[in-house]
Amino acid sequence: KGRPGANDKLAIGVIGCGGQGGAHLNFLSGRDDVRLAAVCDVYGPHLQKGIDVSEGKATPYTDYRKLLDQNDLDAALIASPDHWHGLMAVDAANRGLDVYCEKPASKTVEEGAAMLKAARSNNIVMQIGSQGRSTPAAAQSWNYIRNGKIGDVKKVVCWHEDNRLGGDPSQNQAPPA
Repeated sequence: KGRPGANDKLAIGVIGCGGQGGAHLNFLSGRDDVRLAAVCDVYGPHLQKGIDVSEGKATPYTDYRKLLDQNDLDAALIASPDHWHGLMAVDAANRGLDVYCEKPASKTVEEGAAMLKAARSNNIVMQIGSQGRSTPAAAQSWNYIRNGKIGDVKKVVCWHEDNRLGGDPSQNQAPPA
């Protein structure tokens, strides 16, 4: 009584099992309304963490496209390196899966637009994990700006950190181990 039945559980595929993805795995593993159906990571130790957290019940993958093809999934949780978010989210949406994607949503405005288009055209739910904007400090900052307490805003500067590892992305090269 009060617990979801087997058909009421959301079957999730987690793409990226290290770092933030590992935190999501730990959170999801304790829920009665979620089934970790698949895990994917190209890095062996992170993939093993996903397998372990799911108690061996999740199907493991090293290729996210094969995870997305698993026919019992309801949603994909994307916590891969930043430069993969846009492509993976569009691919998941085009397979009819709801998507939770870690921030940043995309590396470019064009990728973000493609994500929005894919979500709308496939009538799926897509959420971007931007919890920081819900903190009390962010709300207070927004109130200061909205109420003119810092004066007229003339310029906003945004940045995105480059990937710290890897070679020249314009060169065709073998992937790292």
